[in-house]
Amino acid sequence: MSIIAILLLAASLCFDSLAVSISGGLAGSHFGAARRWRFALLLAAFQGLMPFVGWCLGQSFNHYIMSFDHWIAFALLAFIGGRMIYEGLHPDHPNKKMNYARLRTQLLVALATSIDALAVGMSFAFMPQMSAAQVLQAAFIIGGVTFVVTVSGVFLGTKIGRYFSSQKAEIVGGIILIGIGAKILLEHFF
Repeated sequence: MSIIAILLLAASLCFDSLAVSISGGLAGSHFGAARRWRFALLLAAFQGLMPFVGWCLGQSFNHYIMSFDHWIAFALLAFIGGRMIYEGLHPDHPNKKMNYARLRTQLLVALATSIDALAVGMSFAFMPQMSAAQVLQAAFIIGGVTFVVTVSGVFLGTKIGRYFSSQKAEIVGGIILIGIGAKILLEHFF
Protein backbone atom coordinates (compact mmCIF):
# COMPACT_ATOMS: atom_id res chain seq x y z
CA MET A 1 0.00 0.00 0.00
CA SER A 2 1.44 3.38 -0.99
CA ILE A 3 2.02 6.26 1.42
CA ILE A 4 -0.64 8.29 -0.41
CA ALA A 5 -3.17 5.47 0.06
CA ILE A 6 -2.27 5.19 3.75
CA LEU A 7 -2.64 8.96 4.23
CA LEU A 8 -6.06 8.87 2.55
CA LEU A 9 -7.04 5.93 4.75
CA ALA A 10 -5.79 7.78 7.85
CA ALA A 11 -7.80 10.87 6.88
CA SER A 12 -10.98 8.84 6.44
CA LEU A 13 -10.48 6.98 9.74
CA CYS A 14 -9.86 10.11 11.80
CA PHE A 15 -13.13 11.89 10.93
CA ASP A 16 -14.77 10.19 13.91
CA SER A 17 -11.96 11.40 16.16
CA LEU A 18 -12.30 14.91 14.74
CA ALA A 19 -16.03 14.99 15.45
CA VAL A 20 -15.54 13.61 18.96
CA SER A 21 -12.77 16.08 19.75
CA ILE A 22 -14.92 18.97 18.54
CA SER A 23 -17.78 17.63 20.69
CA GLY A 24 -15.48 17.50 23.70
CA GLY A 25 -14.36 21.05 23.09
CA LEU A 26 -17.97 22.17 22.58
CA ALA A 27 -19.01 20.61 25.87
CA GLY A 28 -16.50 22.82 27.65
CA SER A 29 -15.07 19.86 29.48
CA HIS A 30 -12.50 21.74 31.52
CA PHE A 31 -9.82 20.86 29.02
CA GLY A 32 -6.56 22.18 30.34
CA ALA A 33 -3.52 21.83 28.12
CA ALA A 34 -2.39 18.55 29.70
CA ARG A 35 -5.84 16.97 29.28
CA ARG A 36 -6.07 18.10 25.66
CA TRP A 37 -2.76 16.42 24.90
CA ARG A 38 -3.75 13.27 26.81
CA PHE A 39 -7.05 13.10 24.89
CA ALA A 40 -5.25 13.50 21.57
CA LEU A 41 -2.64 10.90 22.53
CA LEU A 42 -5.29 8.38 23.62
CA LEU A 43 -7.35 8.79 20.46
CA ALA A 44 -4.22 8.57 18.31
CA ALA A 45 -2.88 5.55 20.21
CA PHE A 46 -6.13 3.63 19.90
CA GLN A 47 -6.62 4.65 16.27
CA GLY A 48 -3.04 3.71 15.44
CA LEU A 49 -2.93 0.50 17.45
CA MET A 50 -6.23 -0.94 16.26
CA PRO A 51 -5.18 -1.60 12.64
CA PHE A 52 -2.29 -3.71 13.91
CA VAL A 53 -4.53 -5.51 16.42
CA GLY A 54 -7.09 -6.04 13.66
CA TRP A 55 -4.43 -7.41 11.33
CA CYS A 56 -3.30 -9.84 14.03
CA LEU A 57 -6.87 -10.92 14.76
CA GLY A 58 -7.69 -11.04 11.08
CA GLN A 59 -5.08 -13.70 10.59
CA SER A 60 -7.39 -16.16 12.35
CA PHE A 61 -10.55 -14.62 13.88
CA ASN A 62 -11.89 -12.26 11.23
CA HIS A 63 -15.20 -14.02 10.65
CA TYR A 64 -16.07 -13.95 14.37
CA ILE A 65 -15.55 -10.25 15.03
CA MET A 66 -16.75 -8.72 11.75
CA SER A 67 -20.32 -9.81 12.48
CA PHE A 68 -20.75 -7.51 15.50
CA ASP A 69 -17.98 -4.88 15.64
CA HIS A 70 -20.30 -2.21 14.22
CA TRP A 71 -22.84 -2.85 17.00
CA ILE A 72 -20.18 -2.31 19.67
CA ALA A 73 -19.12 1.01 18.18
CA PHE A 74 -22.74 2.12 17.77
CA ALA A 75 -23.69 1.17 21.34
CA LEU A 76 -20.73 2.98 22.90
CA LEU A 77 -21.22 6.16 20.88
CA ALA A 78 -25.02 6.14 21.32
CA PHE A 79 -24.61 5.74 25.09
CA ILE A 80 -22.14 8.60 25.39
CA GLY A 81 -24.11 10.82 22.99
CA GLY A 82 -27.43 10.02 24.68
CA ARG A 83 -25.97 10.89 28.04
CA MET A 84 -24.69 14.21 26.70
CA ILE A 85 -28.12 15.06 25.26
CA TYR A 86 -29.83 14.11 28.50
CA GLU A 87 -27.45 16.27 30.52
CA GLY A 88 -27.93 19.16 28.09
CA LEU A 89 -31.71 18.92 28.48
CA HIS A 90 -31.52 18.49 32.27
CA PRO A 91 -28.76 20.88 33.41
CA ASP A 92 -29.76 20.70 37.06
CA HIS A 93 -29.83 16.91 37.25
CA PRO A 94 -27.88 15.67 40.30
CA ASN A 95 -25.86 13.09 38.31
CA LYS A 96 -22.31 14.04 37.43
CA LYS A 97 -21.91 15.74 34.06
CA MET A 98 -20.27 13.96 31.16
CA ASN A 99 -16.71 15.18 31.28
CA TYR A 100 -14.41 14.55 28.34
CA ALA A 101 -11.47 15.56 30.48
CA ARG A 102 -11.93 12.43 32.67
CA LEU A 103 -9.64 9.54 31.78
CA ARG A 104 -12.48 6.97 31.86
CA THR A 105 -14.54 8.97 29.37
CA GLN A 106 -11.54 9.51 27.13
CA LEU A 107 -10.76 5.78 27.10
CA LEU A 108 -14.37 4.91 26.23
CA VAL A 109 -14.42 7.46 23.42
CA ALA A 110 -11.04 6.30 22.11
CA LEU A 111 -12.25 2.70 22.01
CA ALA A 112 -15.55 3.57 20.34
CA THR A 113 -13.96 5.69 17.61
CA SER A 114 -11.26 3.13 16.84
CA ILE A 115 -13.52 0.14 16.11
CA ASP A 116 -13.52 1.04 12.41
CA ALA A 117 -9.69 1.05 12.46
CA LEU A 118 -9.84 -2.47 13.91
CA ALA A 119 -12.01 -3.53 10.96
CA VAL A 120 -9.57 -1.91 8.52
CA GLY A 121 -6.75 -3.85 10.15
CA MET A 122 -8.71 -7.06 9.69
CA SER A 123 -9.04 -6.27 6.01
CA PHE A 124 -5.24 -5.89 5.86
CA ALA A 125 -5.01 -9.58 6.79
CA PHE A 126 -6.60 -10.45 3.44
CA MET A 127 -4.16 -8.35 1.45
CA PRO A 128 -1.16 -10.55 0.66
CA GLN A 129 1.05 -7.54 -0.03
CA MET A 130 0.61 -6.22 3.55
CA SER A 131 3.52 -7.43 5.66
CA ALA A 132 3.79 -6.83 9.39
CA ALA A 133 6.21 -3.96 8.73
CA GLN A 134 3.78 -2.31 6.32
CA VAL A 135 0.91 -2.68 8.78
CA LEU A 136 3.03 -1.07 11.50
CA GLN A 137 3.94 1.76 9.14
CA ALA A 138 0.25 2.29 8.33
CA ALA A 139 -0.64 2.18 12.05
CA PHE A 140 1.99 4.83 12.85
CA ILE A 141 0.75 7.14 10.08
CA ILE A 142 -2.90 6.65 11.10
CA GLY A 143 -2.02 7.46 14.70
CA GLY A 144 -0.04 10.55 13.73
CA VAL A 145 -2.77 11.96 11.53
CA THR A 146 -5.35 11.28 14.24
CA PHE A 147 -3.22 13.08 16.82
CA VAL A 148 -2.96 16.25 14.72
CA VAL A 149 -6.65 16.19 13.84
CA THR A 150 -7.75 15.59 17.45
CA VAL A 151 -5.68 18.44 18.86
CA SER A 152 -7.12 20.73 16.18
CA GLY A 153 -10.66 19.50 16.90
CA VAL A 154 -10.48 20.14 20.63
CA PHE A 155 -9.17 23.67 20.08
CA LEU A 156 -11.83 24.33 17.42
CA GLY A 157 -14.62 22.95 19.62
CA THR A 158 -13.44 25.04 22.57
CA LYS A 159 -13.44 28.21 20.46
CA ILE A 160 -16.89 27.48 18.98
CA GLY A 161 -18.23 26.42 22.39
CA ARG A 162 -17.64 29.90 23.80
CA TYR A 163 -20.51 31.15 21.64
CA PHE A 164 -23.01 28.51 22.83
CA SER A 165 -24.49 27.81 26.22
CA SER A 166 -23.02 24.67 27.75
CA GLN A 167 -26.43 22.94 27.52
CA LYS A 168 -26.77 23.61 23.79
CA ALA A 169 -23.18 22.57 23.20
CA GLU A 170 -23.76 19.27 25.05
CA ILE A 171 -26.86 18.55 22.97
CA VAL A 172 -25.00 19.30 19.71
CA GLY A 173 -22.06 17.16 20.84
CA GLY A 174 -24.40 14.28 21.76
CA ILE A 175 -26.15 14.46 18.40
CA ILE A 176 -22.77 14.36 16.64
CA LEU A 177 -21.72 11.23 18.58
CA ILE A 178 -24.99 9.42 17.90
CA GLY A 179 -24.65 10.40 14.24
CA ILE A 180 -21.16 8.88 14.10
CA GLY A 181 -22.49 5.65 15.65
CA ALA A 182 -25.36 5.55 13.16
CA LYS A 183 -22.93 6.15 10.28
CA ILE A 184 -20.80 3.20 11.39
CA LEU A 185 -23.88 1.00 11.63
CA LEU A 186 -25.26 2.09 8.25
CA GLU A 187 -21.89 1.62 6.54
CA HIS A 188 -21.93 -1.99 7.68
CA PHE A 189 -25.39 -2.64 6.27
CA PHE A 190 -24.86 -0.79 2.99
